[in-house]
Amino acid sequence: MELSSWQDVFLQVVQGERSHRTHRVAAPADAKAAELLHGLPDLPASDLHGREVIFSTSKRVDDEAAHIRLDSACHALPRSSLHSPLYVHVVPTRRAVAGAETRAYFAVAGDEGSVGGGDEAEHLNGGACSRVKMFPHRPDIDGLRALAVGALVVNHLHRAWLPGGGLGIDVCFVISGFLSAGSLLCSREIDRGALVGFYSRRILQLAPCFFTTVLTISIVLSFIVEDSDLYPSAHLALVGWANNYFATSYPSAMLERNPYAHLWAAGVQIQFYVLGPVLITIANWRGSTRLSSLILLALFAGPSLAFNSTVADPRVAYYLFPSRMWQFMAGAMVLTWKSGADYIEVSSSCMRVATAVELVLLVCLFLVLVHGECSLKWSLATVLCTAGLIGLGVLRPTQHEIRSAFPQCSACMSSRALVYVGQLSLPLFLWHWPVILLFKESLGLETAPLRVAALLVTLQLSMFSHYVVDASVRICRPQCHKSVFLSATIIVLSLEGLLGLLHGPFVGSFERTAKEEQRHISENANQDSYERAFTDGGHKELPGNRTSSRKQHRVDE
Repeated sequence: MELSSWQDVFLQVVQGERSHRTHRVAAPADAKAAELLHGLPDLPASDLHGREVIFSTSKRVDDEAAHIRLDSACHALPRSSLHSPLYVHVVPTRRAVAGAETRAYFAVAGDEGSVGGGDEAEHLNGGACSRVKMFPHRPDIDGLRALAVGALVVNHLHRAWLPGGGLGIDVCFVISGFLSAGSLLCSREIDRGALVGFYSRRILQLAPCFFTTVLTISIVLSFIVEDSDLYPSAHLALVGWANNYFATSYPSAMLERNPYAHLWAAGVQIQFYVLGPVLITIANWRGSTRLSSLILLALFAGPSLAFNSTVADPRVAYYLFPSRMWQFMAGAMVLTWKSGADYIEVSSSCMRVATAVELVLLVCLFLVLVHGECSLKWSLATVLCTAGLIGLGVLRPTQHEIRSAFPQCSACMSSRALVYVGQLSLPLFLWHWPVILLFKESLGLETAPLRVAALLVTLQLSMFSHYVVDASVRICRPQCHKSVFLSATIIVLSLEGLLGLLHGPFVGSFERTAKEEQRHISENANQDSYERAFTDGGHKELPGNRTSSRKQHRVDE
């Protein structure tokens, strides 16, 4: 059966027009048409979560062009057409792999109206002999992330409104550990290729918005301030070291006026991305059981928790990665506990119990964010509530009990508004603090309308980053992992050079130029006033000349 495009295959499968849950499609080299062959009942049941389409191609496993074309076709799908999880795999034909035991997978997933799933989406761009299984999109996690970032923004707008809003960072760290572990453990074989792919995807997802924010802040600062002490924060933030700088070498009193101060969390995140995947890979090495993996992850988290509880300096406990690693490991332990299953089916009675527990955890998390403070005991409560909500979110009622099952609290967290805010969580976090400082230094934030205005500006900048910056990167996706690493290195070096110019010979030059121009305009205005006064034939006392007039009067006397 001839199909006109890749989209036809996807739409017919996800809309239920195909009787089989799994389909094999022969993919020609030009990726303009596809032929539906037959279902594959011999695949193991674990490979059949939701609906699955398998594309077989005669191209080589490491031929990146076929994968890139399929990726673009998947992202072109209408979001509203996806009503169930979709799994797409590209497998080489036997002629291509010549009897090799491994298969190359390319996975794109959609769940409840989304394609890809952000952090959860796995893309294999030319990774030879590596296998990737899709980590499904969890809308409830987007809602949880929206709750965390929203609490943090409100706390920074007006601390009295939400004293514990700073603990939203802890929630984000747990979510990051869960998603990172899922991204790694979805690889059927955890090897160097899986780690390289993980790092490449994280750069593509996080770097564009991060670089744009740092560059914009630095350029704006060059116009309005002449303080060169701010730029070292930007230099170190670009390489993920700002948190160490703020913890050990930066005065605490100056953090409230530093537009880069919030980037300490990005530094902790970057350091986890460097070390965390290695630890997760060790804990889940070939042959390891779920219990042994959990024990190893707990052993990795233990020293971090002990360091946090014993360190004397609260700034060190707050900013440094060693005192934060246990939060990431908590998320990884939740992923390991569910043992790679996308969802766990339970009876309706178990669902009711799970829903009640979810409700209790959600209320506790709200109370922590409202009344908490940045201390270890409150952080423990935040991490436990977040891990519990993520873990219970994998439970689903059995197929024949769906209608009778009690609705989950995670369904509330999966509302469209919360999911949308959750998808904007990264740009919201990056933009909110510089905007708040700009309002404080210019218009102030003493009234509710000004706070709402600051929030609206932050939201507009976040939407610009999401729909313009990130979308541009998705369209111009590099062809291989090497291109990603090389591009990121060049951009970092270029930004460091630009910051060096702003910090060195150009420091305050724009601001000084503006002052000189204003002074020149003022002098010309005074000169014109003098000329008009004497032209009129009268001696008028001009502004700024009262002192000299009085001195002249005394001399005359």
